[in-house]
Amino acid sequence: MQHSTNEAIETHGWAIAQEVLGKPLKQEGPNAIYRVPWREDRDPSLYVLMRPHNGHQPGFWKDFGRDESGDVIDLVMKVKGIGFADAVAYCESQLGLRKNGYGRNGATNRPNGRRLAAKTIPTPKSLAAAYGLAWDDFEEAGCSWTTGQVLGPALPPPFIGYPIRLPDGSEASKFKTVTRIDGKRESRPAQPGSGWQMGLFDCGLDHSKDATLVITEGEEKALVARAAGRCAVAPPNGAGSFGKGQAEMVVAAAPSRIVLAFDADVAGDRGTAGAAKALKMAGFTGELLAVHWPEDSVEGRDLNDVAVEEGLPALDDFLDAAAPFSALAPSPNAELPEPLPLDGRSLPLFPIIAFSSAPALRNYVIALAEETQTPADLAGMLALGGLSAATRGRITIKAKEGWSETSNLYIIASQPPGSRKSAVVAAVAKPLNDAERDMASSTALERSRVKSHRAALEARLSELGKRAAKCDSEDSRNDVIGKMTDVQQQLDALPPASPPRLLCEDVTPEKLGSLLCETGGSMAIISDEGTIASVALGRYSDGSPNFEILLKAHDGSPIRIDRRNRTETIERPTLTLALCVQDAVMQEMARKKVTRGKGLLARFLFICPKTLLGSRKADPEPMPRFVAEAFAQLIRRVLTASEPDTRTELQLSKEAQALLIRFSSALEPRLGPDGDLRDIADWAGKLAGAGVVRIAGLLHLAEGGAAPGVISRETLDRAILIAEYLIPHAQAAFNVMFAPPELEDARHVLKWIKRKGLREFRACDAWQTNKSTSRFQVMKSLRDALACLEDHGHIIHRPSLKRSSRGGRPASKHYIVNPKLFPGNTPPIPPEQA
Repeated sequence: MQHSTNEAIETHGWAIAQEVLGKPLKQEGPNAIYRVPWREDRDPSLYVLMRPHNGHQPGFWKDFGRDESGDVIDLVMKVKGIGFADAVAYCESQLGLRKNGYGRNGATNRPNGRRLAAKTIPTPKSLAAAYGLAWDDFEEAGCSWTTGQVLGPALPPPFIGYPIRLPDGSEASKFKTVTRIDGKRESRPAQPGSGWQMGLFDCGLDHSKDATLVITEGEEKALVARAAGRCAVAPPNGAGSFGKGQAEMVVAAAPSRIVLAFDADVAGDRGTAGAAKALKMAGFTGELLAVHWPEDSVEGRDLNDVAVEEGLPALDDFLDAAAPFSALAPSPNAELPEPLPLDGRSLPLFPIIAFSSAPALRNYVIALAEETQTPADLAGMLALGGLSAATRGRITIKAKEGWSETSNLYIIASQPPGSRKSAVVAAVAKPLNDAERDMASSTALERSRVKSHRAALEARLSELGKRAAKCDSEDSRNDVIGKMTDVQQQLDALPPASPPRLLCEDVTPEKLGSLLCETGGSMAIISDEGTIASVALGRYSDGSPNFEILLKAHDGSPIRIDRRNRTETIERPTLTLALCVQDAVMQEMARKKVTRGKGLLARFLFICPKTLLGSRKADPEPMPRFVAEAFAQLIRRVLTASEPDTRTELQLSKEAQALLIRFSSALEPRLGPDGDLRDIADWAGKLAGAGVVRIAGLLHLAEGGAAPGVISRETLDRAILIAEYLIPHAQAAFNVMFAPPELEDARHVLKWIKRKGLREFRACDAWQTNKSTSRFQVMKSLRDALACLEDHGHIIHRPSLKRSSRGGRPASKHYIVNPKLFPGNTPPIPPEQA
């Protein structure tokens, strides 16, 4: 029993944490963020895992302010001020494993606790319980759960295989797993030849005429409602998938009453409102009811829970108690869906907490973002690029035996024109420019000496060459040639006389190779333009791309440059790129298929932060001088961390190596054919090395770590936090670079809607206004764009109730604009004034 209790607590640790802490202030990656309840905490410092991550179970917490951590039982002990035994008892009561409250004396007296019914029992077990069957009998009966149907040939009706029925009345013959625009995976039914269509899981639609039909949220809940003697249907992909087509199917079946029985959570509330609206627009005139979940219901409670805990008769009574929907209807705006971003996901904010142990870096990023009124993402990633440039390729990071990474990063940040990205780039590059100028000044005398020495040796070499040409005997000629060889060796041993360089900008790949040779193999480009990318892709040549040097300088692979007079080899070239560009530059990179085929795009860390244009302060706080000086000192310290012409090695501690292996192991399945990162597997496959390991090395230096030194597990954990932030940004960037035409067209139409402030419009209005652009040459392209906007919840199609008796061309589609697109839902101007 102890073993099963521990498993239950580990599995549902996040639900228990929510019970004791309440709703989180915000979410970052797998973490929910709270203020620490057992001490004063102005800046939220408590991070709680919502799902398994890095070897920790849900409910694992860490107080970054005090560097304390523990599991969910420790959390209950701290929040409630109770001992271990009482904390375990409390957790058991929340999971329904303890019936009479919790604590040794049952002082809190919460009968039966608040069970996580649907979360603690897998779906087939719930169905077995609903039929009064033991789980062993259920398995022996041959029941198997598959997407869209339950097969149980040995069980009596109504426990039979129910199909997914498509809008045309036919049954779905196959399913396809797809990734929705919000990043979630789902299975969609399909009918051959008619494209992918959403349908209904049918548990009696044909028998619902003049009867009550239950519309619920999932297949297993529809089956349980059927077991209670009800006709029931369910959209096969959650509450939000009941739309126009499903509503028309239901209305065609002509039920007299409909009960909406979605889950007791936010998605269920929205699903109820959306289904009611869809049914009304489809012409349903019968009685529309909705179940009423008590206020103290467990989050996510559903029909399945009622059947398992209270039995099928109680479920029947619960459905009979449904109230008219009008009495439960939310506000008009609440009925509308939240518009999904057209980049496919809501991007996370930069995890500034990853810099918590590097105050010079953290304070600089915050102050720079405030001063320039730009996203902290921009300052944060470009500051890492500045640190990368300061290492000058002299730092390597040993992840484990046989695996080492250089310390240089390739970064691309996407920002629109006018977003003050140039100010951020200039601020980050300033300490490097100042250091470059100081190094040039301090080495001026030595470089002058080297230049004079070189000139003298070259003159001596020329003189010896003339003497060798005039020699009459072979012996005298060989003697002069030997002297020439000695002089040439002295020339080759001289250091470059050119001034030291840390940065360059407007440069061709050929000139970049020369600079790498002159500087000993290290160079950096920190720029607000993508010139190097455009030139490497062949903008100013015959169009043939030439970016081999960018590929090799990222990994430190040897480069051989053949010149007219000599051949130069760079053994370990390292290039840092920190570019802030517009979307057009990324799209230009993507148009050359070879950039992805050869792995250039996979080497960049992309960020697409939301611009602050339209919400910037007119008089922001300037950066304090001591903050700028502290960052400049950090850059100079990293510049001098290693001796010239040497390479210093950092290495991961054993604990950090184990954490890196766990991160890589968790990432790997996501790259497969069914993983959420399969479309960017080339990029994600390099994330552990080119992202986590390299960023960990830079954080180690920023935190004051020595070089050589050992990178701690905590530092690597902070690097993983940044890597997890980068994943959705990379997905958004690749979406921008490889977006389908209808998505780009939808963005164009959405800009028109927002610019005009439209509340509603007709398709013909959109066509008349936008057809003059080169984007819309035919009406079909506009229809596809409008369909894309409708799928993302930005607009809603409103069917016309008027029908012409004279035939002719059908009326133009009428669309309502989702008010949630406008801040504060400000009333827009009518379309006739657009």
